[in-house]
Amino acid sequence: MSSALTRSPRLVFHARGILRAPGPWLVALWLVLCAYLQHPVERSGDGAAYVLQALDGPWQDRAVHVGALLPLRFWLRALPGLSPITAAHGLTVLWLGAALPLSIAVGARLAPRARVARAFPALTLLVSATFWDAALFTEVYGPLATLVLAGVWIAPRSAIAAGLFWAWAALVHPGAWALVPAAVLLADLDRKQALLALGTAVLLFAASVGLLWPSWWGGGRGLAGLPARDVSVLQAIQRSVRLITRDLGLGAAPLLAGLVLASRRDRRPGLVVLLALVGTALGLDWYRDNAGPLPLLVLLAPFAAHAGGWMQNTAASLRRPLAAAALAVFAVGLAEATSRHDAVARSAERSWEQLEGCEGEGDDWATAQRRALSCR
Repeated sequence: MSSALTRSPRLVFHARGILRAPGPWLVALWLVLCAYLQHPVERSGDGAAYVLQALDGPWQDRAVHVGALLPLRFWLRALPGLSPITAAHGLTVLWLGAALPLSIAVGARLAPRARVARAFPALTLLVSATFWDAALFTEVYGPLATLVLAGVWIAPRSAIAAGLFWAWAALVHPGAWALVPAAVLLADLDRKQALLALGTAVLLFAASVGLLWPSWWGGGRGLAGLPARDVSVLQAIQRSVRLITRDLGLGAAPLLAGLVLASRRDRRPGLVVLLALVGTALGLDWYRDNAGPLPLLVLLAPFAAHAGGWMQNTAASLRRPLAAAALAVFAVGLAEATSRHDAVARSAERSWEQLEGCEGEGDDWATAQRRALSCR
């Protein structure tokens, strides 16, 4: 077998390339862990309502989230043999799984010398319990985060494609517009490219809303019918900061170090953080029971690659201990994040088991949605 490989240098080169690329291995780990942690329950009334809507609800309801619910509807109809919840969770796993290689690719562009630790951006996401919650319960913030980051990744190659992704993100949740300025700055587009991307996004979004009008604004759960926010702008900023510091724990060190290193010679990283933080507070993080700050984390994670670039330039005698320490931090963080998610999922499962019967007197809206889905 070894002689065959020796006679096939292209095959050897390809195999080495795969082994050196962290993306496929991390996605494989992601899929295995998601399969293990999967619980066929929904934690929130919103998640249950999204699945019910995608199953057979009128398309006019929740048209404000059509960018996520329409793909979910097609997905559920393509997998009739699975339970609706399991199928829906499978799609959210794929949505956020795509964010892992995207974060690596964007990080490689920000810090091209970070060959030793090019996986730092994806590992930063994997140590977040909020990231796991968003993947294993049905929500709209996971697709939104991935689409915004996909626009950043494709923008230098095609401003029109970036505009397509950002328009799609805004159709998942209109609050995505609040992140677009940070995304444009992170993509490092010149004025002509930025205007082309933004113009494409605005035109596609306006055309889509025109097709969905008036349901997008006033029908069902249209934009005008959304509940008033129960999180102030200041509280939303605090929640975003806590997501970076408390949710990531020690796993935040490469991200924070990367931001500091990137800001030494360039003001752009600081502006990206400021725009993303304010955009999240104004446009996304409105309610206490959602993952509104998640897109902020996904957008900033590529900066962790700068920590890998710094590690690459350290003395050889320090490089191996630093790499071992980083690996230990990420391993402990991953175990902690998955354990915290599993505890939340098991609590939701116990609550789910108490939903006896398909009709309950005095149920609040969230319980009624979860009860209706439990009978499907």
